[in-house]
Amino acid sequence: MFSPRSHVIPVLSSFLSYLLVMLLCVPFTTTARANLLVQPVSLFPEPHNVPEREGELLVRFRGGVSQRDKDTILATVGVKKIKQLRGGSGFEKVELSGVRDANTAALELLMKPQVEFAEPNFLISKNDLTPNDAQFNEQWALRNTGQSGGQYGADINVSSAWPTTTGSPATVIAVIDSGIDFTHPDLANNQWTNLNPTGIGDLHGWDYITDDGVIKDEEGHGTAIAGIIAAEGNNSAGVSGVMWRASLMSLRVLDQGGNGDVADAVEAIDYAVTNGAQVINLSWGTAAESMALKDAIQRAIKRHVVIVCSAGNGGKDLSVAPYYPASFNLKGLIAVAASDNFDQLASWSNWGAKSIDVAAPGTNILTTRMGGGYWNVTGTSAAAPLVSGIAGLMKTIRRSTNAQIISKVISEGARPSASLSGRVSSGGVANAANALAKLQDAANQAPPFLPPGGNGTGGGFTATPPPPVSSGSITGLPNLEQARNEQPQQPGARIPIQSNLMCADCDPGSGNYPVGDPNFSTARTRPTNDWTTRCQSGLA
Repeated sequence: MFSPRSHVIPVLSSFLSYLLVMLLCVPFTTTARANLLVQPVSLFPEPHNVPEREGELLVRFRGGVSQRDKDTILATVGVKKIKQLRGGSGFEKVELSGVRDANTAALELLMKPQVEFAEPNFLISKNDLTPNDAQFNEQWALRNTGQSGGQYGADINVSSAWPTTTGSPATVIAVIDSGIDFTHPDLANNQWTNLNPTGIGDLHGWDYITDDGVIKDEEGHGTAIAGIIAAEGNNSAGVSGVMWRASLMSLRVLDQGGNGDVADAVEAIDYAVTNGAQVINLSWGTAAESMALKDAIQRAIKRHVVIVCSAGNGGKDLSVAPYYPASFNLKGLIAVAASDNFDQLASWSNWGAKSIDVAAPGTNILTTRMGGGYWNVTGTSAAAPLVSGIAGLMKTIRRSTNAQIISKVISEGARPSASLSGRVSSGGVANAANALAKLQDAANQAPPFLPPGGNGTGGGFTATPPPPVSSGSITGLPNLEQARNEQPQQPGARIPIQSNLMCADCDPGSGNYPVGDPNFSTARTRPTNDWTTRCQSGLA
């Protein structure tokens, strides 16, 4: 006997099986696939691995779901709406009741066919990298949180640059100063070692005051500068430099009184260039326009070495009262004025938009102290090494970049300040993160730098010389051959230079130099300038 039921069921079963196979074989559209598939749990990070806003979710419902249905669905999961996000995202921020786990609640919502997406309200943060050095929070120049009564953010923004680089031992920074005390635990691991010493004992640099390779600091200025540039960072002790790691080359040209001369400085600059320094810090100066000093700086810049110098502490416009090397106005030389913790030009800092490129913090800068420990120093001497550190970070990621490009991007990346407008050419304070970002722009990429050939003293070049030109063939030119054979004239006197920490650029008052000499300011022995008195009183 024929049974309709027994006939229909097998046919229907076969049809449904066929339909299922066809559906599985036909590619889904993106929308259809999203409508049928449920988001797996693995889409979320493991619980507590990623920080999230406690008790909050972001939920997006599918189109066409009424507000009443939304409220019902949220209530069944134990959450309530806080607000609809503005803009075109379609997300709603909801709040969990009690102590429910956000990932579990998000998964429950995803099981609802009306919910398109749900996830915890994950936290975001700026790209800062904070070292674990014990006194880092006191270093307002690196990260100003108002800890010294200053303005939040009035710093060089280096913590946002550190995720890109914190420096490298391969980056050599020459500190031409009073020497460096490498017995200091925050400097010991960042001492430069000469891989090609000359046999005169220059294993870690040179002392031009005593003319030997014994590295020391008898005044304290150079040790302070070195710590600002590259006190070892993230070593759970002391302070951090702008660079956590670098190779600090000590070239001593300043004596126990903080004074030296151009002759030694020129030798030191040439030595630094020859021995691979990428950045040279000059935290000193002179009122004398020395062509020997200018030529040495130009030679360094031509070899792609960045030179950073301090503006001086006279509180003067350099267009009226020049101070060198800042007043040389050389393209690629970075001259630095000092700012305070409100991004204001320090009252005692020299300035001049034609000579000074940028400002950097220069008041009460915590750094390494000769003999151990830490102290606060003030002056354009303290501002310049902050910029040297920034240049060192830039050289770490773009070693072949020339000095002109680095000078350009540091100026372009400066944070504007009304106080500095018209006082420094950039109109602002050096910003490490901005400078590194601009350096990586295509427009600021330097072509590959081919190292010089030859083995001559100072690093000679191997090239075919141009044909000689006789002065007799061109009317009015001097006889060059005759000039080459003449012995150079010795200078009548050595040109003195002075360091630029407050009252470190003063006349020692010894009577060795005439009163009114433009290379000196007031006497070091006056009460207001006495270094020991000022340090004890907290003024220096």
